Amino acid sequence: MNNKKGTELSLNFLIIAALALIALIVIALFFLGGMEKIFGEQKDVKELTKETKALAKASCEFKCRLKDRVGYDNPSFPKEMTDAGYSRCSDLEDLGTFDEQCVKHGCTGTAVICADMGQNCAKQSGCSLSGNNCAGTATQCSVLNSATTCSAQTGCSWQE
Repeated sequence: MNNKKGTELSLNFLIIAALALIALIVIALFFLGGMEKIFGEQKDVKELTKETKALAKASCEFKCRLKDRVGYDNPSFPKEMTDAGYSRCSDLEDLGTFDEQCVKHGCTGTAVICADMGQNCAKQSGCSLSGNNCAGTATQCSVLNSATTCSAQTGCSWQE
């Protein structure tokens, strides 16, 4: 009376019952929010990435306001950003190339330094004549906010 069918049926039943119990536990955790406790760390990583991207974007926008083409095209992003394929500000969402993003309008160029102004020293904003020498620090083009003051600064030009 060696009945193998009864033993196999019983073993199969136990395996199916165990799998069903595991499935029920997973479903219960899902609906009760327990999955978030188990996998909550993954959410934190996504938020960190959002924060890192936001900081990088703010840095790029600042470089744009300063008309810093080199800093905009070659930013010093954190390693996690470069590992994710972000190497330039234009790689970020909502930001274009330097010319598209930063040279839309305003005063651009490089102001001639005071020492090179000679007798025209008084014409350069930020410079003053001290004896026979022109001294001071010429006002940067990007700081000048009107077409008139921009055009008056040697080395600067106004972009519409």
